[in-house]
Amino acid sequence: STTLQSYVDMLAEISRREGNGHGIPGSSQRKRSSSVASSHSDESGGESESKRRRPDPSKFAWKVDDILAEAGLRPDVIRTLDLLRNYGKSVKYSVGEILLSPNCPEFPEGEWYNILGGHAVDLDKVFSGIYATSRENITVGRIGDIRLEHKDSAPAHRITNAHQWNNAWQRTIRATTFAFPHRRRELDEYGAWISATFMSLNEKFHTRVLDFDKAIRKCVGSQRSLLLTDFYLFEDLRNSHIFDHGAAVALKASSTGGGGTSGPMRNREAKSSDPCNRWNKGLCPSGARACRYRHVCFFCRSGSHTRAEC
Repeated sequence: STTLQSYVDMLAEISRREGNGHGIPGSSQRKRSSSVASSHSDESGGESESKRRRPDPSKFAWKVDDILAEAGLRPDVIRTLDLLRNYGKSVKYSVGEILLSPNCPEFPEGEWYNILGGHAVDLDKVFSGIYATSRENITVGRIGDIRLEHKDSAPAHRITNAHQWNNAWQRTIRATTFAFPHRRRELDEYGAWISATFMSLNEKFHTRVLDFDKAIRKCVGSQRSLLLTDFYLFEDLRNSHIFDHGAAVALKASSTGGGGTSGPMRNREAKSSDPCNRWNKGLCPSGARACRYRHVCFFCRSGSHTRAEC
């Protein structure tokens, strides 16, 4: 757009002026001072300014508690932490090395950053990547030799059922174990557990399982002492995302329920397939869309008459 191009041109002009020192008072002096200081630091063997300003980790308020906690961590958790710390020294460099590996599995480039950072992978983007025909980056401008890129934040496709989830999860397993080989059993067992959860529920409730899975992986990605196979620790998330009385289910229902209806709004997936007894008796106060049960005949399931008229 015109606005973006104007902004890019402005940054390019600033970059050019800073490069040759024109139009910026004192820039030449600052450059000479910086060069002298840098030379002096190199000659004396001193550390760079950025390193001198780095905080002392031993003085972090939580450091002592971390040392005590790590003594009781499980071996797989400790191994994951060690690798995360190594990759975390430069996640960008680590991702670059992965992409250059001849054994690198096919996976969305942006999601490698989540894996090496220990964050939850966006399975919708993994699923979208299966059908993608181009890279996810879109070039929108340049500043000298610097290329500005914009990445689409929303995935092109979203997972809606168990089969799609499993396809994306298998690809995520291959990518994750490429960087964390010791996690293979954990990821396989978690996949089997979520698949069993899908099978235990009617298909119309599978979106709840998808939300349940996202909540678990977000939880594990933000707490370094957990494994995906700590199933007993996720009962609160199951209650919230799976069951009708769950807080997350109710919140989603209130935000996606039928518009313009009075009383509590219900989302379509919570509607029962059973006939409405009160409607069959001519006593239901709700309309067909607002009622939790179907306004059909109790015997023949026709919506044109009640059971008394059948």
